[in-house]
Amino acid sequence: MPSEDEIAIKNAIDRIHYREPSYDVRRIKKELHKLGYNRVGRRLVKRYMQEMDIYEFYPGPNLSKRAKWIAIGLKEACEVF
Repeated sequence: MPSEDEIAIKNAIDRIHYREPSYDVRRIKKELHKLGYNRVGRRLVKRYMQEMDIYEFYPGPNLSKRAKWIAIGLKEACEVF
């Protein structure tokens, strides 16, 4: 059975992640410190996030560039018409 402190910390992590899904472990730890959870460390936050299946969400590299196969497909489609 989880303790009341663990449940409170996990609820706070869930609220922070819901508000800002791009925050990583260290940023969530800083937000928890702002909320008054000063005895929480990075490793504990990471373990709780893994238990809750929470992962940071951020864009990967070069997502603004078009894929080469799309450009080739468009050229071939223009040649057909």
